[in-house]
Amino acid sequence: MRSEVSSSPKRVLYVEDNDLVRELTCELLADYALEVVPVASGEAGLAAFQGGGFDIVVTDVSLPAMSGVDFVRHIKKLAPDPQRQPIRSGRNSRRASTSASAASQSSKGFPVWASRFCDRK
Repeated sequence: MRSEVSSSPKRVLYVEDNDLVRELTCELLADYALEVVPVASGEAGLAAFQGGGFDIVVTDVSLPAMSGVDFVRHIKKLAPDPQRQPIRSGRNSRRASTSASAASQSSKGFPVWASRFCDRK
């Protein structure tokens, strides 16, 4: 049975370097009553994450400079929590999931994971 959805919107940190993908994904997530904070790099993601208050963090794997895998490693050091599992997207998700010890697979399949956390508007 699915747990009740909180009345306050879930805060999502979304790290994606592709401007078009980031914009379209934010539009898609608007249908799920999520408060999305989009950023274009792992470094910007770390800065936003350190501000706190995120329920969900989603990152592309293939980012310039700091990869999505490295980004996840950094945030896991900042806020270790065995209850949280990374959700990531990108072409090399399967290979990256092995190296990042992540449990879930996604190929930019946001409606799949979004529906697990919140109701559609």
